[in-house]
Amino acid sequence: MTTTLSPVPLMLALECSSVSGSLCLYDGVSAIASHQWEGGTRSGHLFEALEQVRHQLPQVGVIAVGTGPGSYTGIRISVAAADAIRLAQNVRWMGVCSADAVASELVSEARLGVFADARRGECYVAYYRHGVPEGGVSLIPAAAVSEAVGGCTLAVSAEPMAGVQTRAVPTAQAVARLAWERWSACQVGDDTVEPIYLRPPSF
Repeated sequence: MTTTLSPVPLMLALECSSVSGSLCLYDGVSAIASHQWEGGTRSGHLFEALEQVRHQLPQVGVIAVGTGPGSYTGIRISVAAADAIRLAQNVRWMGVCSADAVASELVSEARLGVFADARRGECYVAYYRHGVPEGGVSLIPAAAVSEAVGGCTLAVSAEPMAGVQTRAVPTAQAVARLAWERWSACQVGDDTVEPIYLRPPSF
């Protein structure tokens, strides 16, 4: 017996893990509405963008959120906003690693390194071969970045970082594409969505 999945609903995607935040409404082919701003960690920018698409939110059936690694503040803001919307509208949600979103747009690289400043003398790094993850996100000492970069055909980071020359910012549209593929395959969301954070936050 063949099981036919129901049509995929409109998807709202939020990505605020770097200094450049973004939002998009995605229909499976392209973004039908898209907003990008500088200052991804500032809640005001995200809420202004949500206001711009407010009349389309009732059509949303799935929410995707970039979970980092990156700005803990920005990710928490976008996760909290997505949680409020999905509870109000009774829809599913899912988290997408922001580094995966970057890698999905650089699939020609034989070995891509996606780096992010983790502060406190450490960096996040995730490796990909033609867009496919090599394990997950890990923490390395900042002093080891140059050696890590040497093993990559391309190393990128969303923000300026010593030893990493190329900038690549995760976008809501890339997050939406990855989430759409997952939803289309099984139509199962996440019960909880949490930022990728490999150590306790400092206060």
